[in-house]
Amino acid sequence: MNFGSPDFSSTRRNFPNSYSWHYFTVFFISLSLLSYGRLSLENQLWIGFFGLILPLGTGITLSFQNRKKSGFQDLLIQDSLSIPIWLITLCFVLFIFIRFYRLTSVPFWPISDESVFSTLALDLTQKWDWTLIRTDGQMEPLLLWLLSFWFKIMSPSILCLRIFTVFFSITSSLAAYFAARIFLNKSLSFIFVCLFSFSFWEIDLSRQCTPNDLIPFFEFVAFFWLGLYWRSKTNSSRWFWILVLSFWTGLGFYTYINWAVVWVLIAASLLLISLKKEKSKILIFLLITLTITGPIIFARMSPHSASYAKHFFENFSLLFSISEYIRGLFWDGTSSNPLGPAWGGYFDSVSGALILTGGLYSLRNLFSKAMLILEVCFFLTLLPGILTNNLELQRITPALPFFIFLAVLGTKSLLGNSKKYFQPVLLCILLLFVTALNTYQLFGPYNDVRQTPPGRHWRSAIYFNAHQILENLSSQSGPIYVFDEWSDDYFDKTLDLACYPFNAAQNVQLISKNPAQIAFLTDADYEPFLKKEFPHLQTRLLDDSTSPNDPNHLLRLFLMPVSDMPQKTLNNWIAADQDYRQIALTVLNKNPSIPWELFEKDCYRLAIQYKKDPFLASVFWEKAASFPLIDGNYPAASLDFQRAIQNGYPVPHLIHNLKLANFLSQSSSQEIKKNQ
Repeated sequence: MNFGSPDFSSTRRNFPNSYSWHYFTVFFISLSLLSYGRLSLENQLWIGFFGLILPLGTGITLSFQNRKKSGFQDLLIQDSLSIPIWLITLCFVLFIFIRFYRLTSVPFWPISDESVFSTLALDLTQKWDWTLIRTDGQMEPLLLWLLSFWFKIMSPSILCLRIFTVFFSITSSLAAYFAARIFLNKSLSFIFVCLFSFSFWEIDLSRQCTPNDLIPFFEFVAFFWLGLYWRSKTNSSRWFWILVLSFWTGLGFYTYINWAVVWVLIAASLLLISLKKEKSKILIFLLITLTITGPIIFARMSPHSASYAKHFFENFSLLFSISEYIRGLFWDGTSSNPLGPAWGGYFDSVSGALILTGGLYSLRNLFSKAMLILEVCFFLTLLPGILTNNLELQRITPALPFFIFLAVLGTKSLLGNSKKYFQPVLLCILLLFVTALNTYQLFGPYNDVRQTPPGRHWRSAIYFNAHQILENLSSQSGPIYVFDEWSDDYFDKTLDLACYPFNAAQNVQLISKNPAQIAFLTDADYEPFLKKEFPHLQTRLLDDSTSPNDPNHLLRLFLMPVSDMPQKTLNNWIAADQDYRQIALTVLNKNPSIPWELFEKDCYRLAIQYKKDPFLASVFWEKAASFPLIDGNYPAASLDFQRAIQNGYPVPHLIHNLKLANFLSQSSSQEIKKNQ
């Protein structure tokens, strides 16, 4: 006997079937105009009302008035649609093409968050530890652990990072099919995995290394275990699958903070479906998952360990947040870029229209218990987004399977009204439209730095330009000593990973190959001082015209032959670079409870240690000054800038910063006296 198995076959064929194409067409045209048309606010409001709100309201009303409570078997059992082999082959070829074409050049450069994860993972390959909460964003550790293991298999590089993300994208698609196959028939499972794999949401994750990469894979596998548990016919097999599900769901807490909603919806599904007959198994599920989760819960209880996430939940407006996420999902998600689209919504206009059509279809046809489960799933998985005070669409990644499920129902309602011989062609046209829109998004607007919204420049064109120069130089002369820590950028470490294959300063195994060139990034002001010491020094302009307000826009790439630098000086630079990298790691792992000024002491120590080298002294005193400056301790910053000038080079930007720190210090003192 199948205890507690949900009857997903209890649905009915009729969605106002004769009108499903009408609804889809209206939604598609409206979303296309809103997403891709440059319309005034007034026109957007008119289209939103007459093209979305009015037809949705009408459809919801009619669906409830004509709601059916029993019906067809073909969601789970019957294959009403035959998928031809040519369509399967076409989708497979498109899937491989999108995942691997221009893998390292689209997008043109990693985001700064990726550099943080890769830098910390690279450090773990050399010195392992079991710290559970990492980075200044207080992230879960599983991504870093897996990436560290990956770096031991494949030499660290941008290619290595992208193959890692593509690997999880492929496994997520496989898991999506097997999970869908538990609940849907073969044809609908095929449609499900295609709509999932060709959605920009998943394509975006396949080209971006963040903790959300793990969520779809872990979620689909969890649903697969859950489905096997529900469908088991013997008590022993149900015990086995509930234990597997419990361990997997507990492990999911180490992926990302939004996994908590997946655990809640799985627990809620078990309670809704199996509570009366399976109390002991549900109790075991709760005990095992909470036991596995215990260490990370304990780590979260440490002071300020959740403060990074907490501030996103402060001062939010529920109605505003809901409207922002609806807009971001369906027609304008650019405010979430690069953790979202640069053109239109996270769902293209075809997928968005299918989702809305499928939503109306489900209201009429899905039986009550299935509707309740679907509503609970949407409510829970949307919470990490709609309870926050800004738009970041990847927070609601756990909701992606349920949006795709609605899109599948929308596709089914359209195909059900078509001639049987025309259904494969129609399905092919729909999938090609979805694929074309999202592929264009990836290779076009998303990869175009000129279309990046203001304040969302998380990909450094400056570092990209530097890497292009260095990579070409390395191909001609071999390994290079690349010192990319001499700038004042403490967060963006993208050059570390990109240059690792040829950077002898970081990858010390390359020193035996006798590097002939030295390269470093620092402020352009140092050029006249350094040329006096290194006569063959050359500079390369790295200005980013797309982001002129970037504080790094005055960076220059300095190049010179190794023969210009005395061996003792070179050894000091290598040692100083390695010493500061350890400080940089602690900065990346900073707990929000720790004041920035504590890092001033570390840089102070290095400034003293390398005081005989005026350039290094200037660099480390300037770094020391930057930390009290963040905390608003302007007198301390002023003193460090003064030391940088006295013990190093009196470059113009240090003199300017000293004057600014003195001014801020005086203003701060006057404000304090005034308040007293």
